[in-house]
Amino acid sequence: MDLELQPSNGATVDGKNDEGDISMMEECLEGHVSIVDLLISKGVSIHGNTKNGLTPLILACINGHLSVVELLLSKGANIHDKNKNGATCMVVACQNGHLSVVELLLVHGANARDVSSKDREILKWPLPISCIVFRPVRYMFLAT
Repeated sequence: MDLELQPSNGATVDGKNDEGDISMMEECLEGHVSIVDLLISKGVSIHGNTKNGLTPLILACINGHLSVVELLLSKGANIHDKNKNGATCMVVACQNGHLSVVELLLVHGANARDVSSKDREILKWPLPISCIVFRPVRYMFLAT
């Protein structure tokens, strides 16, 4: 399938839409790997962040989009970036129960001990258990 960049909702190739949101961020959050790849090929940066310090990589990790995380890492995304609360990609992936993303981040050099003081509770258990214990309640209901 050959994709062309046809932005919707007022998005432009530089990644901005009418509300000032960055298209790259939205696509990473939604897990649209083909569109993320296309945006990268058109020169949209993978290093931007929101006012909350959320990067494309952090957003992909929040929702466990493994293929997007792989793509961003292969294109040089910074695995050590933190949001405004000090949470890394590792922390948000773990908090949301995405063990496969956590494993990929570790393979790419993420530091499992680099957590904010707020997130130190994660370190009381091995990471696979932390990924189960610390995921939000909404995911627990979906898993049952």
